[in-house]
Amino acid sequence: MRILSVTPSFLPNVGGLELCLHNISLAHHESGHPTMVAAPIASAPVARAVPYGCVPIVRHGFARAALAPDADLPTTGRRLLRARLHLLQRLHRPDVWQLEDVYPSGWSVLDIIQNELRVPVVLAAHGGDIHVDEATGFGERLNDHAEERIRSTLARADALIAINQRVHDTYVSLGASPDSICIIEQGKAARHLANANAAASTEHPFTFLTVAADRPEKRIDLVIETAKRLPRTLDWRWTVLTTTDRLAEKARQSGLGDRVEVVVQRELTNTDIGEMLPQRSVFDHFARASVLVHTSRTEGASNVFRESWASGCPVVASIGAGALDVSDGVDGLLYDTDDEVALSQLLGHLLTSPDDLRELRAGARERGEQTRTWSDVARERRDLYSGL
Repeated sequence: MRILSVTPSFLPNVGGLELCLHNISLAHHESGHPTMVAAPIASAPVARAVPYGCVPIVRHGFARAALAPDADLPTTGRRLLRARLHLLQRLHRPDVWQLEDVYPSGWSVLDIIQNELRVPVVLAAHGGDIHVDEATGFGERLNDHAEERIRSTLARADALIAINQRVHDTYVSLGASPDSICIIEQGKAARHLANANAAASTEHPFTFLTVAADRPEKRIDLVIETAKRLPRTLDWRWTVLTTTDRLAEKARQSGLGDRVEVVVQRELTNTDIGEMLPQRSVFDHFARASVLVHTSRTEGASNVFRESWASGCPVVASIGAGALDVSDGVDGLLYDTDDEVALSQLLGHLLTSPDDLRELRAGARERGEQTRTWSDVARERRDLYSGL
C-alpha cells in the first residue's frame, strides 16, 4: 500500500503532531509500505535524513487559506497547490491520502484530491484544528468562517481517525457521522524508550519534567508560579523542554535559576536530525524524571502522557488536559486547571511521600506496558485504508 500524508507542520519542528507523523511514517516504511510526507517546509536536511519520502507541498503554507473570507483559496495559491497535488499523485501514486489536520490544510486540499485525483481521503485531527480554548484564544474554530468549513470537511472525508474518545465526540458534535469514525489511539516509540531507560542513572535528585511548546494554552508559566511554592529545603529540580528560552529568564528573575532548567528543543533538532535527537533527548529526560508535570489547559491527546508512562514516570496534569487519559491516583494525579496552589500541594506531597510515589510509578509502568507501539498504530491505519 502506498500512503501520502499531508501535514501543516513537520520536522524540524518538534511537537505531538510532528513526532506522531514521523513515527507512523517510519513504521509504514519499515513494514514495506512506500510512504511520503508532504508539508509546508523547505528543509533539505529533513528530507535527506528521514528514510521515507518528505517533500514541500506549498511554500506559503496554509495560513492564507484559513484567513481567506471566500470559499476558495486565493487564485495564485490555489493554482500552485493544485499543481503540486497533481505532481505528487503522478510521482508517488498513493492508494490513500492521509490528511493530518482538518483545518486549514485538510479543507484546502480535500476537494482537489477527491474530485480531481479520485483517491480516498482519511482525516485525523490533533488539537487546535477542531478543539478550542476561548480563554487563551486557542483553536481554529474561533476564526471567522472556520467552523462551517470544518463541518463540511468532516462530512466529505472517506473516513475519520479519532486519536481518542474526546476527538470522536468532537467530530460527532460537528456533524460527522459516527459510522465514518475509527478510534485509533496514539502509540509509544519503544526503541527510543528502551535505550533511554537502559541508560538511566538512579543517582539524581527528585526531578519534575515538563514537555510543552511555549504557547498560551500550554501554560508553562505555571512552572515558575508553582516552583516558588515548593520547599527549598528539599533536593528537587525542574526540567522544562520547550520551544523558546523565555522561561529561563523568568526563572532567573524569580531566584529559581539553580532549580529550573530550560532546554530549548529547537536547538536539539539541528544537532543530529538523522537520529531524531529531539525524541532521544526527550526520552533520556523521561528516564531520569520522577514525575511528568503537564501544565497545559487543554489537549486533544497528549503524546507525552504515553511516553511518560512507558518510561515508568507518572503524570500530573490539569483536569482540562488529562481528565480523559490520566487515572487519578493510579498512573498520575489531576489538579484544577490553572491552580498553582493545588499543583504545588500535589507536588509537595510527592516530594515527601516516597511510598505514594512508588505506587504511582508502578501504575505508570503498568499503563506503559499496555500502550501500543507506533507499529501497532500504523498497522491499524493500514487496515482502515484497505477497507476504503
